[in-house]
Amino acid sequence: MRSKASLRSGALHQLCGDSVPKDLLRPVVAVCEDDTEDVGHALGHRVSAVVLTNDSPWQITSAIHSAASRKLFLSSQVLDQYRDQVVELITSPPSTRLEALTNREHDVLICLAEGLSNSEIARRLYISRATVGSHVLSILRKLEASNRTEAAALAYRFGLMDGAKRIGGTEREGVEVRRRA
Repeated sequence: MRSKASLRSGALHQLCGDSVPKDLLRPVVAVCEDDTEDVGHALGHRVSAVVLTNDSPWQITSAIHSAASRKLFLSSQVLDQYRDQVVELITSPPSTRLEALTNREHDVLICLAEGLSNSEIARRLYISRATVGSHVLSILRKLEASNRTEAAALAYRFGLMDGAKRIGGTEREGVEVRRRA
């Protein structure tokens, strides 16, 4: 799809429709002018690839291949414009997601990362299984994790398990559980 008019008209909506699930990119390549608004509009419609009118044939070919696989492709020129933000997004600690957790959710996440079941977590933290289930759902939502395993992996990735002690049990490597300040 090319042209400012078609990007802003209903043509992009007609091409993309609403039948594709929200977590899946549409196999569409949008060709935009070097305009942030056009690029943002195209990405807002969840197209797979965005190229600029002056991109090389190689980049356009890569964009087509990415779109066919429903993988995101952005013109290198677009990425260059946002280099600092992209680097910060990739390298910054996920503290904002962790800060959203309550102290109790933090404790439950550590137990999840240790591989405990809801019943075992409930016994260790002296709460009901239903409360553990509520905390787990809240953790998944706040960390944007799909399941318990992904949440546990995030706990390790965020460094929560580096020297964490078992809550209500014996210490693990003699270091206390880290908490939010």
